Amino acid sequence: MKKKIALFGMLFVLIAGVSAKEIGLVVNAGAIFTHSAKYDWGTAPYKNYWTKSNGRIGGGFDLQLRYTFYKQLAVYTMFDAAFPARPNNDAPMYGTYLIDWQLGLGWTFNLARNFDVFFGGGLALGGTGKKQRSLKLTSDTTNVGFGINCNFSYMFIPMVGIYAGVSDNVYVPVNYRMNVNGIKTSGKPSDRLTNAINLKLGLQLAF
Repeated sequence: MKKKIALFGMLFVLIAGVSAKEIGLVVNAGAIFTHSAKYDWGTAPYKNYWTKSNGRIGGGFDLQLRYTFYKQLAVYTMFDAAFPARPNNDAPMYGTYLIDWQLGLGWTFNLARNFDVFFGGGLALGGTGKKQRSLKLTSDTTNVGFGINCNFSYMFIPMVGIYAGVSDNVYVPVNYRMNVNGIKTSGKPSDRLTNAINLKLGLQLAF
């Protein structure tokens, strides 16, 4: 499932970029710092909402395409991938990934000359996974939900600038798969909610 999400997200981004040939296309590419956490309320009181979270942090890359089709209204797609170094403290992990993809609508606000802010929201798909050497264990989770995306940008010249932004994705985990020594299991995840926040900084190109 992780490969399907990654390939689907990247393929959609590339197709959108190739098909949008008219003026109004904005491409963002840069680095991200991400935090992803899982939550399970169960029957515990509200105070345990945070104590039951399993947070992971990591760095990766951000790729966004935005096409303005009416005034300052735009359709956008976003693909983020992060790779935490140590998702857990109790066991050595490797090959861990966090993927976030969005498809939505947003509006560009001009705050000053050459300085804009874009704010949008829409469908979000996500995936998380990890591997553990000692147990020969691999697992991945597929998430579906809603996300928001906000970017501040400053253009040095009409086509080239920089951007800084944040995206927040709230997911419901819908599928969990695990492989331990060749024995595969799958089912609905026990977690009730997943939240992924990405901080971004990079280069912006406008066409």
